[in-house]
Amino acid sequence: MFRRHLSYANVVATMALVFAMSGGAFAASHYLITSTKQIKPSVLKALKGKAGRIGPKGAAGPAGATGQQGSPGGAGPAGTFSTALASGQTIQGAYNTGGTAAAAAGLANTSISFITLLSAAPTAVIVKTGATPPTECPGNASLPQAKPGFLCIYEEGRTNTATLQLNGVVRSGATIYVESEAEGRFFSFGTWAVTAS
Repeated sequence: MFRRHLSYANVVATMALVFAMSGGAFAASHYLITSTKQIKPSVLKALKGKAGRIGPKGAAGPAGATGQQGSPGGAGPAGTFSTALASGQTIQGAYNTGGTAAAAAGLANTSISFITLLSAAPTAVIVKTGATPPTECPGNASLPQAKPGFLCIYEEGRTNTATLQLNGVVRSGATIYVESEAEGRFFSFGTWAVTAS
């Protein structure tokens, strides 16, 4: 029978083999992961936990301190509407009044408003259809005008109307009266202008 004797070379070779085997096993069981790309997607999915439930809303915090008052803003532009008509300013409008009379002298009336107040009641002037306007009323029915301190009524048309007159001329307006000439329908219409004195 052949018997092998131990020698230094045999011992070194055996140790090297054991070390290599154990070292390989050690290396195979430990990896350094430097990127999620090294992990299988299904494993990554399994590692992700479910989102937790949202907790109850907390109580409102205390009110903050009052801030400093800002600086006053500048004055705004002047408005276009005034409660009093300035001297020399003109307001224009139109009127239309009438009705059906049972006989002559049937009466109808309408009111005109200046919207804004005049400093004083104006002097009223009526310019009937076809009449020449006086100097106080330099306009016409298409373009009514009035000199300062005057209210000018420009009659543009009429039917079955005997008289046209003004009454109750005040700082804010006036009343126009028309009277029928005979039985039946009657009316008068036109324009007006008033200029503050």
